[in-house]
Amino acid sequence: MQIFPNEQEIDQAADLLANEYDVSQQLLTKLLGKSQRDQANVLLYKLGTGRLTKLQVARLLVLRKGPELFCGSTKSVRELRLKLLSKLTDKEIAELCACHPPTNKKINSPSFMRKPLAEMKWVARGPWPKDFVKVLCFPEIFAGVRQTDVKPTVEDVPPKKKHLSWLIFN
Repeated sequence: MQIFPNEQEIDQAADLLANEYDVSQQLLTKLLGKSQRDQANVLLYKLGTGRLTKLQVARLLVLRKGPELFCGSTKSVRELRLKLLSKLTDKEIAELCACHPPTNKKINSPSFMRKPLAEMKWVARGPWPKDFVKVLCFPEIFAGVRQTDVKPTVEDVPPKKKHLSWLIFN
């Protein structure tokens, strides 16, 4: 199972964010982290190549977040999802909402469906994330990666016991 996006998937996702869906550089920077962006700009300045373009910031974001690009419930992640959903047609939004009703209420207008969809819980590789990335033309890896081999974070190790024979002969 693939757990990291490949170069083609990274380029495709960055292009979709920066060009196709025209996500603002401010939002991309908020998701990436201002300090990360500033460090990259300092390096570029020292190399004499100027500042990061929006596409480069998008690429850094995709590299940093990987398959967890749309995961989480932070305000900026929800803002990104809403921005992307706002670029879909009303028909596409209505179809998504029919498959993944976000609330117990019946919402009839696609204009009111976008925000509840953007705020839905994101479960890696779940039906909602898979449909989200599919309808937006992102590679499937960005639906997240489900951890299959879950090991405990703490493991109890019993103390080493001294053999009785050692005690008897010493």
